Amino acid sequence: ALPAADVESAARRVIEAKCVSCHGASKMAGLDLRSRPAMLAGGARGPAIVPHKAAESLLYRAVRREGSLQMPPGK
Repeated sequence: ALPAADVESAARRVIEAKCVSCHGASKMAGLDLRSRPAMLAGGARGPAIVPHKAAESLLYRAVRREGSLQMPPGK
């Protein structure tokens, strides 16, 4: 398993490359993914992340394309 710092760094690179253009300063659906506090606060659908519980995290489910919310859309 990767060290937590490596996992966080890899996740941050993906979020910055694929998510922040919509869920950054423009805050689509009220969601800003540029910081951990903003992810915990979440947007219109609630918190984006649930620490230590990936399966309960909306962001995790959305990028895995599980359920009705699938991000990025159409891909």
